[in-house]
Amino acid sequence: MNIAVPLFDETDLDEDLDEDETVLSTAIYDEEEEEEEEMRAMPSKQRRLPTDKALACQKAEHDYAGMPCGIMDQFISLMGKKGHALLIDCRSLTSTLIPISDSNIIILITNSNVKHELTGSEYPTRRKQCQEAALIMKKVSLRDATLEDVQDV
Repeated sequence: MNIAVPLFDETDLDEDLDEDETVLSTAIYDEEEEEEEEMRAMPSKQRRLPTDKALACQKAEHDYAGMPCGIMDQFISLMGKKGHALLIDCRSLTSTLIPISDSNIIILITNSNVKHELTGSEYPTRRKQCQEAALIMKKVSLRDATLEDVQDV
């Protein structure tokens, strides 16, 4: 599962992550209520669920940019809410907003000024290696593997 935390600056999105990693990401989402009102006003045939929108964006990255990316950035951009973490299950494509209201929790976001480019990165290679490892263990995904499965390989 992935965990994403919308806070302040969309430029802090980390795009170099595997779907099965637990991660923190940031995004701006200030217009949630306005968008919900617009969606309710649309005829039902024109409505698109946030999950459908996220999948369409991911498909565009796969098909047009040639990048086999995950779904985390699309989910947090469409479903994130300030003051909440977004728990994402990449298999079932479900998400849950988790309030972050504990004053003892401090989340520090820094900008390393490191430019990330998925198309020039090792992301596709790592993703393929993970899929091959899961196949060797006869698992759908590495998240299904147990310690015993890994030790048996």
